[in-house]
Amino acid sequence: MQSQIVDLASVVFDTDGPSRELPRPHRDAPPEAVAKYDRKTLIYHTYWADDALYCICPKLRNFAKLLGDMTFAADGQTLPRPHLKSYRRHDILRFDCPTRPIELTIRGAGHNWTLPLHAPDQWRGFEDRNTLMTLSQNNDLRWISDWARYHVSAQGAQALLLFDNASTAYTPKQIVTSLEQTGLEHVTVVRTPYPYGPRFRTKPCHIAKYLQAGILNIAPRDMLARARAILQIDVDELVWTTGANIFDRAVAHPLGYRRIPGVWRMVHPDTQNPTHIDHTYIQTNAKQVPSKYCAVPSGWLRRHEWDVHVINGLPRLSIHQRPNPEVGFYHCRAIGTMWKGTGRIQNLDLGPRDEAAHATLTRHLTS
Repeated sequence: MQSQIVDLASVVFDTDGPSRELPRPHRDAPPEAVAKYDRKTLIYHTYWADDALYCICPKLRNFAKLLGDMTFAADGQTLPRPHLKSYRRHDILRFDCPTRPIELTIRGAGHNWTLPLHAPDQWRGFEDRNTLMTLSQNNDLRWISDWARYHVSAQGAQALLLFDNASTAYTPKQIVTSLEQTGLEHVTVVRTPYPYGPRFRTKPCHIAKYLQAGILNIAPRDMLARARAILQIDVDELVWTTGANIFDRAVAHPLGYRRIPGVWRMVHPDTQNPTHIDHTYIQTNAKQVPSKYCAVPSGWLRRHEWDVHVINGLPRLSIHQRPNPEVGFYHCRAIGTMWKGTGRIQNLDLGPRDEAAHATLTRHLTS
């Protein structure tokens, strides 16, 4: 298995530097929410593509006013003012830059930064491979390895891009080691030490969860731009299909996109130290699980906004949005550390065992 551990080409203000304002509806948020808010990150990642230099940022808010006093230079050549494209939870700066630079220099707001940019062959391990992508923090290493092993067996996954969100239970190297026997051909772990963001008590609850929106729009444009297809799911989600795997289905679809509906699966109350294979019980009266998707990053999809449950801008009433009885995923209730800030009540409304789930998990996790 090939592997690497990398950092993003990012910019973060120090404690004495400017701070990002809270969203207007949440200026009076409680201290515990404010503590989780990303006040300091200016840029998550910088990369070059298609004769332009791109900076993927958390929602800039008041930081946008600072851009006019900053100078940006690629390999010492001053760049023109950036074009700003704004989205709900992230922003993108685009600089016209016809030649691929080695580094980006930023000066302003009392700071100087030099960002070495990743070489074009840095992401060769993902080229034309079926690729898993996830963001994780302190998830048990067995959960991560079982999750990867399952998708290698069940869906033909070949590579993994894992953004490690400042885990304290282990190192990125230990993550790589835990994946060596899963059957993956390539693994990249990206150190991602930025606040995930709070869940506010009042709507819009998720407006400040910038990090996941950021990486979902970094990966398909840069690291995974040449991947065959991307399955972006969490470590507590297991995709199943009848017949062709989910990557083949996405590649075969005219839009290069397959929606994946989900259902909750639970463990028996007597289960100790549950893992994925224990999630074979139906939850009765469960709320609908938001869908996930598998998508091809090449072509026009790469220019759309990738979000957690959908690629925005696609026609919602077209065939790719309709449920398909041959595709789905199990959302495993007892897998997770609650690091996203949403607790789960396990074994609520426990129903009968799902024999299909039992057979699927047994087949792919006991080999």
